[in-house]
Amino acid sequence: MLALVAESLGYSFEFARDGSAVTLSADSGSLAVKLTGLRREAGRRAREDWPMLVSEHLAHAVATAGERVDVCDLDQVRSLLRTRVEAVDEIPDPDPRRRPPPQRRPRRHC
Repeated sequence: MLALVAESLGYSFEFARDGSAVTLSADSGSLAVKLTGLRREAGRRAREDWPMLVSEHLAHAVATAGERVDVCDLDQVRSLLRTRVEAVDEIPDPDPRRRPPPQRRPRRHC
């Protein structure tokens, strides 16, 4: 399926030996497209959705070539990541309807 979409976009292709990426080649140069996210998403979707997923994945990779950061590649995004630790009480609940009811303290009878 990836091969058909690559050819329809005007690219020749070569798959990595481990199947983790495909390299698209054209006169304008080559582009390595990782398939980790596509495989993960395909696992969540029905099989009839796969052609659309593959087409969108490769079209997006081609359209954003050179300007995108591969979020699946830790080496590329490491400098963009920040760690923040907050107390759970300081984090607002985005939807108050999903907040569990307050727990009642048992009454002590002396």
